[in-house]
Amino acid sequence: MTGKEFVVRETIKANTPDLKWTMDTSFNRVSNLLSTKGEEYSTENNRFENFLDGANSEGLPPERVLWFMMLKHWLSIKKFVREISGTKRRAGDVWDEKIGDMITYLIILRTMIRKRTEIEDTIDAENYPKPELDGRNEAPKLVTGMDKEGRGRGGNETSV
Repeated sequence: MTGKEFVVRETIKANTPDLKWTMDTSFNRVSNLLSTKGEEYSTENNRFENFLDGANSEGLPPERVLWFMMLKHWLSIKKFVREISGTKRRAGDVWDEKIGDMITYLIILRTMIRKRTEIEDTIDAENYPKPELDGRNEAPKLVTGMDKEGRGRGGNETSV
């Protein structure tokens, strides 16, 4: 460990109010971004419009399209972090912009996953209803047509 690393470790500190301030200002910025960028890149009825258009255009799931769009911000942040060990420094507003964009993309991705999960759960519930329990907290009954020894029984129930 060099003396420089020790000094940096000793001088970079944050307390709870520091983190809260960063969180509050970041969330406010992200909220504003979601509003302004939403008007620019989507429709009122579907905030995923550009991701879906990209998905249809490229034959990819919209989540992958989002990932590729988000990747440019990730790569910029990665570059900025690498530069910290050198002499180049980025202004705080540049960091705020890139990190805010990443948070915004992650919120959109989380919403996309949540909506996809809701759709898949609905489809699963319609196509694969959950078996009823018999009231004694036993495993659900499954019609297998086989007895426990694997012989055919013509539709009798077997515990799973």
